[in-house]
Amino acid sequence: MRSFSTDTGHHRMAAASVQESARKAAGEPRPLYEIADEVFRLWRDKKGHPAIYFGAVPYLRAMQAMQRIADNYGADTGRSVVLYFLGNATTWRGEDARRVKAELQAMLKATPFRRSPTL
Repeated sequence: MRSFSTDTGHHRMAAASVQESARKAAGEPRPLYEIADEVFRLWRDKKGHPAIYFGAVPYLRAMQAMQRIADNYGADTGRSVVLYFLGNATTWRGEDARRVKAELQAMLKATPFRRSPTL
């Protein structure tokens, strides 16, 4: 007798795809945590092993806790977190790297400069 299991993973992916389509239609950028997760997933060496430059990791971790570039992370602005990530991501190359970096650059250009909050 064959048993069937329910695969909720497929349904979650479909729901995420619908949300992403709605966000794109509204012209909203992706949340920083999604971009950071994608970088952790994609930044690999030629053999497929994780190869994230150690200097980029703290900024990726900060981005994982942020929704928008206008958010703050501790005493840092989201803008500075993204700028420091990009500065430490120069060794990440390839089509995915160019696409993600261009997406972050576009977010920087669309967000006005703000000073860090004072302590």
